[in-house]
Amino acid sequence: MKTMIAGLALAASIFALPAFAADTANIWVRADGSNFMPRIVDAFNKGHENQIKLDIIPNAEIIPKYGAAAAGGTAPDALSLDLIYT
Repeated sequence: MKTMIAGLALAASIFALPAFAADTANIWVRADGSNFMPRIVDAFNKGHENQIKLDIIPNAEIIPKYGAAAAGGTAPDALSLDLIYT
């Protein structure tokens, strides 16, 4: 189920790729996603001109890291969170 939700979220975020200035979108995921997200991103990257750069962030660091990045204007193009944080 998590894989399907992550895949759908990834697919939905890709529709916005033409709006990005760069050809690569940066996505941050918590370390909990490290067992399936690389496979999803690799499959996407193999079939599309626009690419995704996946950053796997340790669970305890993702919220403070995102806060600092957002405040500094360097937030990722997409961020994977779950109900724990929302």
